[in-house]
Amino acid sequence: MGLKEFKISFNNPWKTFKPGDTVKGQLSLVLDTPKKCRGIRVKIKGEARTSWPVYLNNPQHRYTGHEEYMSIRHYFAGSYSGGEVELFPGEYVYPFEFNLPQDIPSSFESDLGHVRYTIKGIIDRPWKFNHETKVAFSVVSPFDLNSDPRASGPVMVEESKTFGCFCTSPPITVNFSLPARGYVSGQSIPIHVYVENVQGIEVQFVRLALEKHITYRVTSPRSETRTKRIIITEVSKVIEDSDIVIYEQSMRVPPLPPSNLNNCGIIDIQYILRLKAFVNGSYNSNLKIAALVIIGTIPLVTSPLTSPSTPSFGPPDYAAAVISSIVAPSYEESLFGAQNLKDEDESEYVMGIKEPFAPRYPVYNFPSN
Repeated sequence: MGLKEFKISFNNPWKTFKPGDTVKGQLSLVLDTPKKCRGIRVKIKGEARTSWPVYLNNPQHRYTGHEEYMSIRHYFAGSYSGGEVELFPGEYVYPFEFNLPQDIPSSFESDLGHVRYTIKGIIDRPWKFNHETKVAFSVVSPFDLNSDPRASGPVMVEESKTFGCFCTSPPITVNFSLPARGYVSGQSIPIHVYVENVQGIEVQFVRLALEKHITYRVTSPRSETRTKRIIITEVSKVIEDSDIVIYEQSMRVPPLPPSNLNNCGIIDIQYILRLKAFVNGSYNSNLKIAALVIIGTIPLVTSPLTSPSTPSFGPPDYAAAVISSIVAPSYEESLFGAQNLKDEDESEYVMGIKEPFAPRYPVYNFPSN
């Protein structure tokens, strides 16, 4: 059989790093028969790619975008221009160590684009197909919510609409408010919802949804952008028959990449909290309101009290949520990942590329209320 085992492992069990970190691990292989090769090496790559099909006559064409953040090649044995290296049966372990650049974006995976960091181990055989194994690791670029002045401020959005034939009819008013705009994965967003319906129109239910809006940019053969909206989590509540309905709703933030995807020029991420009030018989006239939410990787030290200027129909005072004593986060896989790690120029026989990969992001264990 020859090559019994060929794998890459990391000293960090989470396989998650931040820009500037030193990444340590090892390439290991086990042989049960002698093998000759030109060399054994690793290829370390960090890049962003965007791509979607464009049908122009035939065949199918694609628009693409690309940014490279790092590219490292290192030989453990042999060299590209050297002679033949003979490996005898047994186990071989080759430690590696490299530093990540400082200004690189967080890992991100989706169907139209990704930011991906990989290591490929290669047994270089110039007269045959190479033996190759590949793994991905996560990079999380810190986003400290305390450094963004928008994150700590309270949020309140409102919309009113009149239903029926007479414009003089009282409108339905809907609003929601948040004590702060910035949150981290693992934290619950406290949402205060207010519905005023003195007109008596039937409001069936109210739905709250946290959405991820991703903007992709391609640069070849021309520059174009495309935006995709994904619902991360949502919750609905049936509205009772009353002139005024006030209730509290919490929404936990799952493992997510930070807002903005800083240092990436071809992918951008925003998070939107959207409320939709479903009015019976008036599907096209449902009330919709939305607000920007900022997702970071380092939580606010305190969550501010509600602004004294909040209208009387707004939320009550929230207790200050002191989170300075929160322990270090765990790192959990995103709900969204790559189906595989195969690049267009890679063989189907590269070990590891058929394994699905989901980046890991920091998740904080907040105390329950």
